[in-house]
Amino acid sequence: MACLLTAATQHSAKAQGTNNVASFTSSKIFLKSIQTVASLDAPVDFNSTSAADVNAVNVKAIKDFKSRFDKAANEKWFSISSGYMSYFNMDGFGARAFYDKKGHWLSSLTLSTEEKLPTDVRRLVRSTYLDYTITLAEKVEIPGNYVYIIHLEDKTTIKIIRVSPEYEMDELQEFQKG
Repeated sequence: MACLLTAATQHSAKAQGTNNVASFTSSKIFLKSIQTVASLDAPVDFNSTSAADVNAVNVKAIKDFKSRFDKAANEKWFSISSGYMSYFNMDGFGARAFYDKKGHWLSSLTLSTEEKLPTDVRRLVRSTYLDYTITLAEKVEIPGNYVYIIHLEDKTTIKIIRVSPEYEMDELQEFQKG
């Protein structure tokens, strides 16, 4: 997953302008956030005893988490160098949320199926990639912005695309099945 998320930051979009997906995903804030989301900066061993005592986590982070991820289950909190990370399940998938030491939400990564995508995003992807199946959808969020990373597959190809809130879409990677 880390390789895929890193790839999301290393390719530019075809659209021009200051509000497009390329400017968002090439910003320093996004690049730092995506590295943290992918746990490239400080990998956490989920099986270790490094889980933080919930009472030690900033109460502001807990309160924000409960309102932001009201359908979360099995949450676990971890102390990381920048603050706290919550690893949890939502809609049957693992998800992560990151908070600073003062309890401010920094970023999150949620995974889902095609059915959980907004209708307009799903329609855009399906109309462009008619013969492909959406196998996974990732929503990467930072304060004030987000992007969808969509995994597609047909009989011979796997594609990973990115869709912005403005419905700009670009292809990040393509793999031929062996």
